Amino acid sequence: STRKESSAASDVYKRQELVRGDRRGLARLITLLREGEVAGILPDQSPRGKGNAYAPFFGIEVRTMTLVSKLLQKSGAKPLVTYSERLKDGEGFRLVIRECEPGIADPDPVTATTALNKSIENVVREVPEQYQWEYKRFRHRPPGLPHPYRPGRVCK
Repeated sequence: STRKESSAASDVYKRQELVRGDRRGLARLITLLREGEVAGILPDQSPRGKGNAYAPFFGIEVRTMTLVSKLLQKSGAKPLVTYSERLKDGEGFRLVIRECEPGIADPDPVTATTALNKSIENVVREVPEQYQWEYKRFRHRPPGLPHPYRPGRVCK
């Protein structure tokens, strides 16, 4: 890498800031995004509480966070999806950055979460063997549907 790239990476590292997952932390995150800073969120986690909607993920309705769309609506930030691809034979990693699906900032939570999940699906399809399939992403489905990990039980 060049000195300029190294310097830019160093500048980003110096500006790192963790924010809490409460109202104060979210307000700080919105401020940072409005100032042009970058935030990273793991959007394929299964949220608890009220901040979610059901949207398809690989054709299966799953509980999906609405946090991303709310942050985009309040900050005007540009959403991107990124992942690190492990290279063969321990040669390192390749950072991949992609555009998100249209509709990810839509005020309708189902439209927004559907676009979010589709954005994740798109990158998972690029290297599906590297996705964390062991994470039980499908465990929170609409109530009454069969539980995907507990045969004979239904989702609550």
